[in-house]
Amino acid sequence: LKGAYLTSAGLQNYPMRPNDSLRLTYTVSNQVNAPGFKPSSLTCSDAAEARIIAYATPPLRIRSQGTYYNDGETACVPREESFTLTADGADTYKWLDNQSLTDAVQNLTLAKDSLVRVRGVENVHSCFDTFALRCVVSVEKADRVKTQTGCPGEELCFEADQLPSTTYAWYGPDDRALDVSTPKLCRKFQAGQNGVYTLRTQRFGCSEALAYTLTLYPVPQISLLPYSDVDGHLCLGDNLTFEYHTGLPVTEKPQFDLTLDGQPLSGSQGSGDVYLYGKTDVRKSDEGQYILKVTTANQCTASDTANVFIDEPVAVHIILDADTVCEDGEEWLTVYPNVPDYGYKWYNASRTIAEGQSSVMIRWQRTDNGPLFLEVTQNACISADTVDITVIPLPHLKGMPKDTNICAGQTLCLRPVSDMVPTSQALVWINKDGRISQTATSDLYHCLEDVDASMNGRYFFIAMNAAGSKTCSSLSDTTEVTVQKTPDIFIDGPEFICDGSSVMLKAVSYTAGTVRWHHDNSTDDIIHVSAPGLYEVTRISEYGCENTAELYLEAHTLPHFSLPPDTSICRGASFMIYGPDNMEAYRWNDGLQDKDHIADAAGLYILTVDSNGCIYSDSIKVSMTFCGQFHFPTAFTPNDNRVNDTWGAISSAADEDMAEFDLMVFDRNGKKVFHGKRISEQWDGRYKGE
Repeated sequence: LKGAYLTSAGLQNYPMRPNDSLRLTYTVSNQVNAPGFKPSSLTCSDAAEARIIAYATPPLRIRSQGTYYNDGETACVPREESFTLTADGADTYKWLDNQSLTDAVQNLTLAKDSLVRVRGVENVHSCFDTFALRCVVSVEKADRVKTQTGCPGEELCFEADQLPSTTYAWYGPDDRALDVSTPKLCRKFQAGQNGVYTLRTQRFGCSEALAYTLTLYPVPQISLLPYSDVDGHLCLGDNLTFEYHTGLPVTEKPQFDLTLDGQPLSGSQGSGDVYLYGKTDVRKSDEGQYILKVTTANQCTASDTANVFIDEPVAVHIILDADTVCEDGEEWLTVYPNVPDYGYKWYNASRTIAEGQSSVMIRWQRTDNGPLFLEVTQNACISADTVDITVIPLPHLKGMPKDTNICAGQTLCLRPVSDMVPTSQALVWINKDGRISQTATSDLYHCLEDVDASMNGRYFFIAMNAAGSKTCSSLSDTTEVTVQKTPDIFIDGPEFICDGSSVMLKAVSYTAGTVRWHHDNSTDDIIHVSAPGLYEVTRISEYGCENTAELYLEAHTLPHFSLPPDTSICRGASFMIYGPDNMEAYRWNDGLQDKDHIADAAGLYILTVDSNGCIYSDSIKVSMTFCGQFHFPTAFTPNDNRVNDTWGAISSAADEDMAEFDLMVFDRNGKKVFHGKRISEQWDGRYKGE
């Protein structure tokens, strides 16, 4: 067919299509073995060709529960329940699994997976087609147990059938995966786990969700109200009361069973939520294990256990050194017998002193005066003892000065403040050498007067109170007193001041600190003043100690006088300069110490006088002038013996005294041999060096 060789079997199963061409070759082979001939094979063949007309097969389909399926597909069908398959697309049908069924509709009930086949025939040309559908049955089935009821804590199970090639996954009411992958879910469900549990399955592409409903009966939730303050312990003679609450509705009528060490107890009452049991004046025989069992109408049960211990109280005694004590004093309190496991409480009317300790160090307070109580708790039993305490109050002293530096000669008063008047008091002094001295005082007040360095040290008060033969004392704060020396100071300066002048005053001290001048509040060590009077300066040390020095400046009159006015005298002349009378000292600027001075040279003459320490000066300027006198010698000896070697004008005048000067010498022939332009120029008797 189309160039391919087909056997008769292949041709039979070949799906023909319209206009397919078919060529048939028929071959006969025979063995020839005749006399006179060589044995040989003889093959005869012939062929024929025909065009085959192939009619279309019917478009066969199957519908199940509203869904159409094609050949070879899978349909998910219910298990062990009737369902319908409907074939269409042909004229007549034949269900191959049920040869007698020829209708288009087939009702099936399957218990397992099955392959359903149907042949559809087109009646005109008798063309037919065969269709196969794989039916996969569900895990769900009609008689599955879908609901469970029971008591919380009871094991309950949900289960589906085990089918091949199926995966299982369980989910809780909150759609949370339960990590169970088997067809069966078994658990001891607890209260609050009611709801719908879902089993999700998957097999051959078919998915299901099987719902299971869990209903749990109410179960008693027993709670026992406290019947003991100490972990189930009661004291001999106490009352025992059990009050149970079950959490059940009031309308519920549960059964209550209470036992002591396995023996039933009577005398109780209960209904619904509350159960009561009471026993007064308990004895040792009431000690043991109490068990309450509660059973509901649905046979759900719960129980609770309480262990009761009956203790006997013990006698206790407070042990202390003395019952008369000082306020702020410390003392050990203890008890007999001393059992570490007991509970202890020490207290009085004003405070709780300690709890949980059999021995305690107490610091007595003024308000502790009176009964001291001790309670000892042995589980549920409480024993007690009492001791009367007398507390001698102490004055509480405060307000002493801080450590202080005080200047020598000053006064320091010490006066602490007390919250009460003591019986007696004293001032204690510890000097720098550690020596202690104590001075009784009439009250809490004492002044250190006119202090000096020997009074350095620490000072504090001691106050005392007494009751009977016992005396208690308290101390004030300590004040460290350091006496600082008075700073040295004096003024370096004159004792007087002259009219119109100023003087320097200097404050001199070898003690560190600052100064203050009283007249102008200046803080400089050196000042200049121009007025007579009293000047005071105070030195203030770094510790605030002060000392003052003073200096009185007397007023002295300045010795005013006047020398003659500046003057000019002839060169070579002189005159007397007269100084003032009655001066203590005279000094001219050339060192002369006489009252008067002869002026015989040009210059400045200054006279300084001293009168009572005041100095005054005046001056006069004397100048020399040429008054016209000069002459010429009549002979000279130019022989270089330094005596009359030159010839010229002899005069006291200087060159600058001459406005114009010409001295000319001529020889006997009238020839000029010398010409001088200044009066100081002299002729040496030579002409041109000869």
